[in-house]
Amino acid sequence: MENKFNVFVSYSWKDSEKKDSILNQLEGIEDINLIVDHINIPKGEYIFKKISQLIDEANILLVLLSHDSVQSLSVRDELILAYERGCDILEVCIDQNCKDLESSLPSFLENRNRLSIDDNIPQVIIEKKEDFYKTGFKYLLRKEFSKLRQHIKEIHKESEFDNVILRNILNKVNSEAKQIGNKNYEVDLSRSSDFLRRAGSIFHSAANVYAVTVSWISDFWNDDDNANDTYDYLIDQKENTIRLFVFDKPEEVKKFQEILDANYEVYGVHGAVLITSKEYYEKNILDQISVSIKHRQEFINKDFGVLTYTDFEIYAWLDKAILGFTDVSLGRKEFGIDHDQFKNYLKGLQEKLEVGSFFNGIYRWSGEETEDFFVDVYNKLFPTTSQDTINHIILFKDYNIVKSIAEIKSKIEQFSHYADDGRPLECIDVWYGRINEYSPRDDQYVARLIKDKTFKYALIMKFKNEQALKDWYNHPEHSSMRRKLYSTLSSKANEIYKKIDTEKNQKKKTKLFREIEQEMKKHIRRIDYTYEYNKDAIEHIKPYSFFQRFQARKRHRGKK
Repeated sequence: MENKFNVFVSYSWKDSEKKDSILNQLEGIEDINLIVDHINIPKGEYIFKKISQLIDEANILLVLLSHDSVQSLSVRDELILAYERGCDILEVCIDQNCKDLESSLPSFLENRNRLSIDDNIPQVIIEKKEDFYKTGFKYLLRKEFSKLRQHIKEIHKESEFDNVILRNILNKVNSEAKQIGNKNYEVDLSRSSDFLRRAGSIFHSAANVYAVTVSWISDFWNDDDNANDTYDYLIDQKENTIRLFVFDKPEEVKKFQEILDANYEVYGVHGAVLITSKEYYEKNILDQISVSIKHRQEFINKDFGVLTYTDFEIYAWLDKAILGFTDVSLGRKEFGIDHDQFKNYLKGLQEKLEVGSFFNGIYRWSGEETEDFFVDVYNKLFPTTSQDTINHIILFKDYNIVKSIAEIKSKIEQFSHYADDGRPLECIDVWYGRINEYSPRDDQYVARLIKDKTFKYALIMKFKNEQALKDWYNHPEHSSMRRKLYSTLSSKANEIYKKIDTEKNQKKKTKLFREIEQEMKKHIRRIDYTYEYNKDAIEHIKPYSFFQRFQARKRHRGKK
């Protein structure tokens, strides 16, 4: 049936003789398929279900109108199904006078032009078929809309949660359809836009919200392209919301200052705005809320929440690619979290923590944080995370060591994913490149700036902490790679290495290796440095601009 124009014939069995006459006229038309109940429905099959399926497959429904057919419940059901599913309806009056049938027809068939049994019905069907082949996409669109209408009807009428999400999505669809019609189409395909369009509805209609927001996933907070959607999302949050923000760096807390202030204004008094570090979240909180081991990494890289409604509860989540939600009552254990324990944990923090106070590795936001507070954040929430992060840099004078550097980079990446002893090297990032030889200048004074051009290449590695860097220095393959690199850079270093190979006295070996290091000063520089985070540094970190525009949006919406 897929390659033919499908014509579903709806009639009253009392009109079988006239039906057969019309079918005889139509059977000779090329590439049409006539769908008739007694032909297409096998005996013993559930009739209504099969008719519903056949109408779905039909391109047009041909209804034979008569005094008998308008009284037929089966014909009426077939007409309604066709109308709801966007199927074109062609009416043929097979009685002498159909005017007195108007009052018995469904409202969607009133005051329409109809064929009579004496008209050239085959020619009309041929024209309908040709029109379908030319503009069939319109029929397909009508069918898709009818399916959507069916889905909407199946949604619980009193579920604000479902209805608001659908309304927001359909508003966007209408807007895009209008642009397509105007031949001027532009759409925001960002994850932020899609998230806010849907998640705002989910949170707005909830009675209670218990949520975790990780800063490296929720990038919509500082997305200027979707600013008003972000403000609306926050304005619509419930005043009893409890949300835990997780940050991987202390400077991120300062950048989020205005965002956290706005969150506090919406729900900080009756709910709670909580902050913590990624390290504490990973090592302590995930255990507290019973996140299973196999789901641990997944939870480090996604937002999630439990939202309660009048008669149901959902678990919602957002990662880099997916926004999802599921009814908690369905018992979806595979999500790896005890929902009740999670809610109780956040409620417990709300009860234990006074506004503006610390508890273990968690702080409850007050909206009145000063510069001194951010030093406390550094000391109390991030005692190791950022302070111990170490950047390891090696500068090279020689052009001819790219192959050796590339090999080192590849090995580090390999060791960072797995290790024979089960503990991968904790190298966060590794990068190498040629140093740019551009000669900069100060245009104000029309003078060139001094730039050291001694070194040609750089290898840069970022390690989680000092111990991770020590692990790299002490790695057995690091020593062999170092020897290969040194020998490539210096023939003298290569000769000293050969002496070490034959030397049995450890003290003499150590002395010889020191000679190698002295020799390598001519070829490389090695630097290890950490980020310094103090009050002077904090003052120069600018928060994302958020609060004033958020307030303006509230006034625009008439919110207090």
